[in-house]
Amino acid sequence: MTLRSRAAYDRPVLRRAILPSLLCASLSGCTSASVYATSGNGLEPPDRAVFEGTICAPLTTGAGFPIKVLFALEGGNPPVDPGTVQAILQGVTDVVQKEPTDSTRYALVAYHTIANALLATFGAGSDLTSALGQFQSQSAQQSGPVSVQAALDLARAIISGDMQTSCRATVQRTHYYVVLLVASQDETCTNPLFAGALAPDCPDAGSGDCSICLLQNEVAQLEALATQYGGKVTVLPIYFRQAQQPDPTIQGQVAAIAGASGSVPLDTAAADLQKALDGLSLPTIEGAPTLNRLYAWNRSSLARAGALMVDSDGDGLSDADELAIGTDPTNPDTDGDGISDGVEVKVGMNPLVPDVIEGCDPGQDEDGDRLNDCEEKVLGTDPCAADTDGDGLSDLVEVHSGTNPLVAEGNQDQDGDGVSNAVEVTTHTDPESADLAFRADRAQFTSFTATTPTPDGRPCYDFTVGNASLVATLARPNPPFGTTAAGTNDLYLMAEWGFGGSAEIGQSLIQQVVFAPPALPSPASPIAVAPTDLQTGT
Repeated sequence: MTLRSRAAYDRPVLRRAILPSLLCASLSGCTSASVYATSGNGLEPPDRAVFEGTICAPLTTGAGFPIKVLFALEGGNPPVDPGTVQAILQGVTDVVQKEPTDSTRYALVAYHTIANALLATFGAGSDLTSALGQFQSQSAQQSGPVSVQAALDLARAIISGDMQTSCRATVQRTHYYVVLLVASQDETCTNPLFAGALAPDCPDAGSGDCSICLLQNEVAQLEALATQYGGKVTVLPIYFRQAQQPDPTIQGQVAAIAGASGSVPLDTAAADLQKALDGLSLPTIEGAPTLNRLYAWNRSSLARAGALMVDSDGDGLSDADELAIGTDPTNPDTDGDGISDGVEVKVGMNPLVPDVIEGCDPGQDEDGDRLNDCEEKVLGTDPCAADTDGDGLSDLVEVHSGTNPLVAEGNQDQDGDGVSNAVEVTTHTDPESADLAFRADRAQFTSFTATTPTPDGRPCYDFTVGNASLVATLARPNPPFGTTAAGTNDLYLMAEWGFGGSAEIGQSLIQQVVFAPPALPSPASPIAVAPTDLQTGT
């Protein structure tokens, strides 16, 4: 397969979040290949392209699916003697060494009567290792009644803060773990020191069920963060016994914590704690991936009012419109200010006069959606989320197609022609005009069938995406790669997979097809696509 050279509009950028969601309308809205034909024999005309091949679900690992682990460690002597402290330190260190460094971050809480954040923001393994020294010194100084509830409450505050300040799209793919080490029973309900922490809907302090209720409430509030912000939160409690026989009260409290989180409690002798920590399994967000979206999009053309317009530089303005307003149809950013001509016109700026946008870097595309961070700022879209309004349409595609990236309108029918905005956008027709005749000829289609999964069980599909319209573009400068030939169309093949909840991951391929009549398109259709051709998160 011949991939495109770098197009002029695809400026080099720094990408921190590399896994944007590449979204479109639901596949159920696409037209089947079996019912589409533009001529009696059903063959594609020469100004159309077809993709055929196999697509497989990407791996849910790496930086795009982060793991964030908060260790909440009970200290205090008694009951945690210096030998057990060493086992805790070594066990936690072993976890850090075992987990992948590119996708795992850590926070640290020490608790006894009160809970202290020793590492209050999620950092690298080296940050956690440094903070563990503080746990060792604090543990020797702690005494008094124990509040496990305080540790869970502080864990919730740390995770909530991280969810609110991190990139929204990344949070939705993050699995947060609270690894809670418990040596003593929770005394929040029975000690007057903790009277202010009691929940009004729990039994009286004198009841044995009070602590169970209080701990379950704390876990429920932790789990509710995932509902509010996305992602997943799991509490993994470990009861490490100092005595030979387990304490049934502590066992009951630990079981209640695990039950409220849907995890399995661990019960181990203190001497075996390091081994128990070594055996922890901390998977990323799991679930059977589902192919939600699959479509082609030609950045070199625009569907407007029943006509196919040429957009040689892919900036969202047709060549005809550029000539009318005086911008360069072969340069996506005529005034060189880092904001494309199409974006400037959309927001009412002057594409012929350079602007300085403060507080952003036009060389950076944090969410990888091919709108740089300054373009996102003037549009009002979220530079951390490829689909700001969550309607299943990426910000870039909405900007070029005429829908609003700030308003969830995928299921609306803006032009009242009986076809939803999402389907119009992803089949490359015009959501702003009743273009049914144009649609009958030019609408793209998608069809797919399940095929043999990957050896590790990820689903795969054989697919066809066809009737992708081609246009005769102008030659355009493409420094430092020379000149992009006339007739070059930049076709995007986009897929989006869902992994449950709001966790999504995208795949894409950019393929150049040259259409310069009377010559036939090159490469010829069908364009073969292998699973390895699709890049995850680009």
